[in-house]
Formats: sequence, C-alpha cells, structure tokens
Amino acid sequence: MWVGQGGPFGIRAAPASHGIATTDHRFIISANRHIAGEPPTLVSIPFSAVLCVESGSALMLGWLVIRFMEAGSARSATVLYRALGRKHCLTAVRAYRTALRGGRADRREPATRWTDVSKRIGERAWEELEPLLVEGEEPLAAASWKAVHGWRRRRRAEHLSCLAPAGAIVVSSDALLVVGGDPNALPRSPNFGINAVCVPFDALRAASLVDVTTSGPCVLALRLELGREGATETVLTPFPGEQLREVEDALARLAGRLALKEVRWSS
Repeated sequence: MWVGQGGPFGIRAAPASHGIATTDHRFIISANRHIAGEPPTLVSIPFSAVLCVESGSALMLGWLVIRFMEAGSARSATVLYRALGRKHCLTAVRAYRTALRGGRADRREPATRWTDVSKRIGERAWEELEPLLVEGEEPLAAASWKAVHGWRRRRRAEHLSCLAPAGAIVVSSDALLVVGGDPNALPRSPNFGINAVCVPFDALRAASLVDVTTSGPCVLALRLELGREGATETVLTPFPGEQLREVEDALARLAGRLALKEVRWSS
C-alpha cells in the first residue's frame, strides 16, 4: 500500500492496497483503503474498452493507469505502488498486450530495430519502455528529443521552467508508444520520473500538431485523441519545434492504421 496521494504527470489516486489480474479479455483490479465502513472495490475493464495504458516510476514510486470507456464516458483506474514491485504490474500490461496480439504474425519488414530505438531514446526512457514490449512486436519508426527550458512569468516574476520535457514517440507494429520525462525537471537536475503511454491503434481517433509556444523557444505538441463509442480522452505531448520533421516522419508510419487516417495541424 502506497501511502501517498499521487506523483508526477498529474497522477492522483487514493491510498489503497491493490490486486491486479489479467484474463484473456479483461483487467480485474481490486482496491482496499483499509478504512472502517468502506468496503473494498472491484473494477472489471474489458480490453475492448481500454483507451490507453500508462506505466511509470519516480524513485520509489511506481504507477499503473488504465484509461477506459464505461457507459459512454472516459474513466481511469490508477494503482500506486512501491517501485520495487513493479515487475508484477508490468507483467499484467504485457499479458494484456499479448492478448491483443492474439498470435498475429507481422509480414512487413521493420524500418528500424529495437537496438536502434534504445540508443535513440536514451537509457532511462528505454528502461521504462522495454518491459512493456511483447514477443513479435517490431519497431517501425521513432523520434526523440531533449528537454527544452525557458522563462515563464508567474506572479509578476520570471521563473526558469521546463517548456517541454525530454521524450520520444515510437510507432511499433502493435501500438503507438509515447515516453516522457518529468515535466518539472530543471536544467542539469536529475530526471527521476519517466512515464510511458501505450495507445492501441483501434482507440486512436485523430492526431494533430499544435503550436503551444508561449515565449522563448518554439514548442509544439502532439495531440492524440482517443475514443471508443463516444468516450474520448486526450494525450498531449510537447516537443521542441526543431524536431518537427522527425516527429512527422515517425507519424507517417501511422498512415492507414485502422481508425486514424491522417495527422493534421490544429490552429
């Protein structure tokens, strides 16, 4: 039982002891807050309802977030745990991703290899991404970038801030994978927090590029719109403007992937 209320990346959850099971078709997650008069809860999440899965860690804290559709609205189930036990949560995610693959054999030749991806995105990001990959999954394209820092005005004073954390996107044969560093990290400070988001292709409804520059360096963002039967969720990933061509080239590998037809610019 993790006693904290949340962690980096805006992740929040009530302290509870959790149990996680992955079956052929769903996640089953129990939560016990150990409060008198408050019984344990149980949530069942069919794989067909999953919008995306997030997995990350920061020092001793680990987390698993499953965003899913239920009764026409987007919900999430969040598990906070001690990072020393994260192998169990990662096993649950791999079991889910393996079930989605269903023995499918890919026929296309990958444009790159996982060894190339690991070198491109860096050791810390690769440590977070690699345990989520499943047998038979191949990388098709990747883009990565370093953190961008600049000055933001807060309360009539300028403060050095992280405008876009270091990160990467990977298009694999099975999903779109987004890896990002702690958005609060300052220059030359250790970056302990890493978050990985796995988006199944059939939940991806649209991808757009947005200019989110406020002042200083040019900062763009990849906006992913996820949805199933009316439920929607948005994942926004900022990146340096000079990496636009690399990001666009990687996203071009999404062409023709199920529900997503194009990558567009938003005003």
